[in-house]
Amino acid sequence: MGGAHGDGTCTATGEHVQLQLPVFDLTPYLAGDGEGDGRPAAQPGQSAGQSAGQSVQLCREVAACFKHTGALVVRDPRVDSRHNARFLDVMEAYFSQPVEQKMKDARPHLHYQVGITPEGIERPRCLNDPAIRGIISALGEDDGGRNAPRPPHGPDPKWRYFWRLGERPTRTRFQELNAVRRVQDTTRHSPRARLVCSRLTTTRLLLTG
Repeated sequence: MGGAHGDGTCTATGEHVQLQLPVFDLTPYLAGDGEGDGRPAAQPGQSAGQSAGQSVQLCREVAACFKHTGALVVRDPRVDSRHNARFLDVMEAYFSQPVEQKMKDARPHLHYQVGITPEGIERPRCLNDPAIRGIISALGEDDGGRNAPRPPHGPDPKWRYFWRLGERPTRTRFQELNAVRRVQDTTRHSPRARLVCSRLTTTRLLLTG
């Protein structure tokens, strides 16, 4: 099963390299019980063992693609292009607000574990970790450094919005890490849940593969 096979191919165009990624179809994987638990329904003329074997193969292909390319393209029947476009519209509308409006969602006293985190706050771990800097320096050696990542040299310049997954625990020793979510009006009607489900299913595939 799976929408495609292989780890992805690269096509050189002048000085640029275009990465052609396979598309992995999650439909058979989700057919087992509708929740994507990795128990796909057997197809006509197929035993449960064969179906399970195909599920494992899909997991391996997804994991191999991600290891090789660092990116994945999946087709999820629960999400269509309208949901993705709506999500992008909501995010663009939110982050294009004036700084003073966005800062109303900042919770520095909770270490920014909910709500907005402004630019220049987070510091990449690699700035202070020689081991990670060594890994970054080694990347891209296979192609003469054309696709080598550029290591950061200071605090993260992007804004982010922190949204915790799952329900808030009723008992915890880490109140800051489990604070009440900050729900912004402009993001209230985002199709976030559908996209999160798709990502969780993809994560299960990666963990199994």
